[in-house]
Parts: sequence; C-alpha cells; structure tokens
Amino acid sequence: MRNPNVELRTYTWVTKVLKDSTGKKATGVLYTNVLTGEEVEQPADLVIISAYGLANVHLMLLSGIGKPYDPETQTGIIGKNYAYQAGANINLFFEDKSFNPFIATGGWGTSIDDIHTNWEFDRAPHGFIGGAYISVGGSNGRPITYRPVPPGTPQWGSDWKRATAKWYNNALTIGASASVMPNRYNYLELDKTYTNRFGSPLMRMTFDFKENEKKINLHAAKIIGDIAKAMNPTRMSNPAPRQSWSVVPYQSTHNTGGAVMGAIPPTARLTNIFRVGIFQRVRHGCVGLPAQFRLQSDGPVGALAFMSAEVIRDKYLKNPGPLI
Repeated sequence: MRNPNVELRTYTWVTKVLKDSTGKKATGVLYTNVLTGEEVEQPADLVIISAYGLANVHLMLLSGIGKPYDPETQTGIIGKNYAYQAGANINLFFEDKSFNPFIATGGWGTSIDDIHTNWEFDRAPHGFIGGAYISVGGSNGRPITYRPVPPGTPQWGSDWKRATAKWYNNALTIGASASVMPNRYNYLELDKTYTNRFGSPLMRMTFDFKENEKKINLHAAKIIGDIAKAMNPTRMSNPAPRQSWSVVPYQSTHNTGGAVMGAIPPTARLTNIFRVGIFQRVRHGCVGLPAQFRLQSDGPVGALAFMSAEVIRDKYLKNPGPLI
C-alpha cells in the first residue's frame, strides 16, 4: 500500500474479465462502483483472480473462461468437482471442569488423525475411502453467539437463562472434520433464474453428501461418542453425524473444486492457467483441489501462490504468453 504504483479501489465489484478477440488472453476487467453505479473498464497486462474460491468460479463462468461443466455429459471444467467438508460433533457438559472459552487459545486444544493418515487404519470393514481428523478446543466464547446448553433445555425463558449461565464455562465440543470425494453431481453453475444487483446470474450450487461421506460421518460419530463417554461428562448430547448438507448452521469455510488442476488440459483447468493470465488463490479452500481432504488446504494454497508469483515474475513478465 505504501508503494506509489499500488492503488486500492474500494467499493468496487468486478463483474467480468475482459479478453482480446482471440478469447485466449485477458486484457482487463469490468467493474462497477457499488456506491455510484458507475461502470468502469480497467485495462490490464495481467489479471489475477483472487476473490475466494466460490467467487473465482463465479467470475470465470460470467467471463466465459473455460467450458462450463455439464454433469450429464461430464464435459467441461468450470464448476466441476465442488466439495465441502463432512464430519460430526458432540457436546459435553461438566459439573467439575471449567474451560474459559473466552480465552480461545489454540494451545489448550488437541487433534488426532488416527482414522485418516494412520496406515494401520483399515477402511475396508467400514466401506468408505478417505477419513476424518478429530479435534477438541476453543475458538471463541462470544457471549451472544456461544451459548451451549444440554439437550432438553428450553430454547427460551428462565430455565434457558439459568442453563446458559451454568454451562457457559463448563461445556466442550468434540468435532470430526471429514473428507468429501468428488462426485459428478456435485458442481457449480450459473443460475438460470436469479440474478445479483448488477443483473448477472447468481451462482447455483448443487451439492449434498453421498454414500461415502455418510459412512465416514457415521464412523466418526461413533469414535467421538466413545471418546466422550470415556471423559465421563455430567451431561452429553448424542453424536451428531452430518447426513445431509445444509448451509445452516455454520460448519466451515472449506470450499474446494470448481476449476480443478490436473495433468490433462481437457479434464483440468489449472494446467493452462496462464493462457489467459488467470491465477486461482483462496484461503481455507482452493478451487484447484479435485476433492476435499480432511485437512484444510492452506499448505497447498500457499505453495500454489508462491509458485505462481515466481512464474509470473521470472517468466511471464519477461515473455508474456502461454505457460504450461
């Protein structure tokens, strides 16, 4: 921001990546000032898309970058292999233990990866591939949004208030974050009916957990249930495996897929990423990953960011053109 050649334009919304007559090179972007409604065409020698995974895919679909994915014919790339994150959780309540959730330090949490990366874990009896990591810890304790109460507590009134005060410091959650395998019927596309404030089609998500994820979730729920019982809580909920996906309540922001990378251009997008000067980069999710693995994708995303920046600096800027 302190560099004289950097300008940050706030209150702007990019609606399209502009291309030359060949359709193979990005020449700039079209954006709208959301305060005034003014539409601006901004030329550019290099366009980097880094608007979070879902917005990246949406912008590519709106801009005609790549062929949209068709689940019936399984052709096209953009929108393909969207994946979220599966899992399960259980809530524990202790009369004799206090966890001070408002402190929210990662150091008092712990995770185990025994039912995913452990090579001795045999998945065959359970009938699924992939796995889950199990963790316990605290990350907030916000007095309005964090109000853990045991099962059977009224949702309002004096009893609810007393339960909120009693259990705020004495509750704990054990969670399992599980992988999601790619499926031809989990994908992203432009909506045929609904539009945003700029008149562009919204992005439509078609997604739900398939049989493999449901089996992982049930297995993970049993594991965290056994752990919970061994901790001997005063009260506890039943293990809750995710058996169907819902945007409510919040679960995670770990979105992957939509422009998957691979070695064969007809079935992957990020192999010829620099044909149009497009770079996919998101946090806590990556459009280029073909599946949702049980861990967050920050590591691969960081590696892709450094690699792409290096290629742009050392090769593309010196000789603009396709870089495969």
